[in-house]
Amino acid sequence: MIGYEMFCKIRRLADQKHLSAAQVAVFFYKDTATTEKWIQYAAYQQRRACKRPSKSFSKSKHKVTPAVIPSSRSWSVCCVRPANPLI
Repeated sequence: MIGYEMFCKIRRLADQKHLSAAQVAVFFYKDTATTEKWIQYAAYQQRRACKRPSKSFSKSKHKVTPAVIPSSRSWSVCCVRPANPLI
């Protein structure tokens, strides 16, 4: 996704200077497919927002309970080292 300013620069080079999409891509270090796509648009199109989960999707409902590692030593929950290394 490019910003409005970059869109204007791409369109200006394509419309006023009559450069091809490949030439504009080289000028701005962009991919040719990207410049071709943005040259085709008559106006800037803002990125669509993605749908986020609702607030009812709380963390407490879907909290993962940690597993206790059984051992003769006193290990803390899901740790790689003992809770008290001196034991």
